[in-house]
Amino acid sequence: MDLCYLCGGFILTCMTDYLNELNESQREAVLYNEGPSLVIAGAGSGKTRVLTYKIAYLLDNGYEPWSILALTFTNKAAREMKERIARQVGQERARYLWMGTFHSIFSRILRAEAEALGFTPNFTIYDATDSKSLVKTIIKEMNLDDKVYKPGMVQGRIGNAKNHLVLPEAYAANAELIEADRAAKVPLLHEIYLRYWNRCRQSDAMDFDDLLLYTYLLFRTRPDICDKYAARFRYILVDEYQDTNFAQHSIVLQLTQKHQFVCVVGDDDQSIYGFRSADSSIMLNFKKKFKDAQKFTLSTNYRSGKKIVEYAGKVINNNKTRFKKKFEAGREEPGELKMGIYSDELEENLAIIHWIKDLHDKKEVPYCNIAMLYRRNVEATTILPLLKKADIPISIKENPGNIHNHFVFEAINAYYQLSQAYDPEEDRISDGAKVYLAKILNCPSRYIKTEFFKDCDLSPKSIKKCINAYFETTPYNVRRYRDMLNNLDELKETLSRIRRMSPKMFLKTIVNVDFEEWVKQSAEYRGLSYEMAKAVLHDIISEGNSFDTMEEWIDYIGDFQEFLDDCANNPDGVRLSTFHGAKGLEWDYVWIRNVTYKNVPFQRSLNENGDAGLEEERRMFYVAFTRAKKEVEVSCIRMPGMFLGELIDKKKIMLIDDNQQIPFSEIEKYGISSNVS
Repeated sequence: MDLCYLCGGFILTCMTDYLNELNESQREAVLYNEGPSLVIAGAGSGKTRVLTYKIAYLLDNGYEPWSILALTFTNKAAREMKERIARQVGQERARYLWMGTFHSIFSRILRAEAEALGFTPNFTIYDATDSKSLVKTIIKEMNLDDKVYKPGMVQGRIGNAKNHLVLPEAYAANAELIEADRAAKVPLLHEIYLRYWNRCRQSDAMDFDDLLLYTYLLFRTRPDICDKYAARFRYILVDEYQDTNFAQHSIVLQLTQKHQFVCVVGDDDQSIYGFRSADSSIMLNFKKKFKDAQKFTLSTNYRSGKKIVEYAGKVINNNKTRFKKKFEAGREEPGELKMGIYSDELEENLAIIHWIKDLHDKKEVPYCNIAMLYRRNVEATTILPLLKKADIPISIKENPGNIHNHFVFEAINAYYQLSQAYDPEEDRISDGAKVYLAKILNCPSRYIKTEFFKDCDLSPKSIKKCINAYFETTPYNVRRYRDMLNNLDELKETLSRIRRMSPKMFLKTIVNVDFEEWVKQSAEYRGLSYEMAKAVLHDIISEGNSFDTMEEWIDYIGDFQEFLDDCANNPDGVRLSTFHGAKGLEWDYVWIRNVTYKNVPFQRSLNENGDAGLEEERRMFYVAFTRAKKEVEVSCIRMPGMFLGELIDKKKIMLIDDNQQIPFSEIEKYGISSNVS
């Protein structure tokens, strides 16, 4: 019987019989509270509903709100769950739940117990920028090359050590870690870690990774404090358990080792954050840590049409390290899958734009129900200007792949800015343009490091001084010396010619100074696809050629940046997102672009991580695929990636070599049609 009641002057909503809203598997998972439980929740299977209703059920069966700890990975997830619970049990009871992200909950505990660790309760929490700044300072103090000891890389390796509960002393004593650093040409990384650790403690500060590490250390060194919180939290629930790292998992074990009232919910098939130290094996081995744990599998997908569920299963079933599941569709709609191979990126882009316009104009689908997904941010680069030109509103949360932020455009812009600052008569450039000179001279095709030319002004005296300084530290042969002089003479001549050119002539001149070769070398140096970089160059040329003057082009670039800024918070646009950024979201119509050989799966991931990398890449594709409710479009350029082959059981696609190109007219022989229904 439903009850309405008053509490503290507030009228609380009537509690419905929420258990009747659950299917059999969901209900079993909610009702079991006799010990540890593992809920494997496939895509669209009602994971959040189960977690929410389980907490409501605990509250309705003798648990006080403050005795329940629910750990999530995002503040948004915590807010949404709390709002749902409040609708079931009332706002007053829900407000006292311990519910939040690992970092927010553990920072709360650490502030209460800070003195036990030698910190004050008001310790500072460094964000990523603060942390990176400190790393930069230490690298500079140690007189290390920040091109070798890249601050972001160093920060990541230190964070990874902390997430595996490795302290500085243990790091320095670990032969395997030291050898890995030596092989990576960063043998002093352990010293940076130690200095960083000590500097944080001296400043009464922790970074985000410390919030996990110090919580673990607190519970390990002070069992009395660990017992206090284990007794307080009679029941612990963890959302998205497949994304936990070793530190998070270890703390959960500390808090539950005695009472073992813990429920973890997640989907091992959606574990895609290996680069953040997430470890899917933690979830896979849950029953080894909790031997009496009951396992519940939610395999009914209520999000996607039948065909989408079927084909998603075909792909993910190729992974070996996973829980086996039988996928079922909870919707009657059949769903659609369409695939196409395109001759180049422009053809693919135009097809996507036509698809969006057709959905919106002919089928009256709101733009916000459409998404275009891709493996890497850079893949949005070339389509953004076309979307703007087509007046298609977009929504993009991640840093977009703007061609004007691409290294190819930055080099072209450096030539232009330098040409405007160069005085041929005086043979000098203005001080404000020195940064552009350094950028141009620091190309792989030139033999000069940036630091030697940061003060150069192109005068003969300045050039000689810089070159002499260069040879004092890097003695190359006479040919290299002559090449440097020739390159600088060539540069001055180029700058003199392009100062007043139209965009078309300007770009033609730049390309004629072996610029494409520079693009190739620069892409290789950065570990990027030359084909993608070349496509960006062609897009820049196409864009520039549409303007009569450089001033008009520059004005357009400013307008385009405003367009992107407006897209950041546009709830009514087509969503552009990476696979990672799409996790947890859904749309009616989804286009997955550039599922091309060596891109999806991403070759670098395979090279670095082998079979484990391949399985994570497949999980990423699976996540992207299962975002769709009604229709999935999958496309590639020339050479299909292996996941397209898995969709239709054609193994031939896996055997295509690097140099082979597939004309659109011949795709049938590979078993792929432009329309699979």
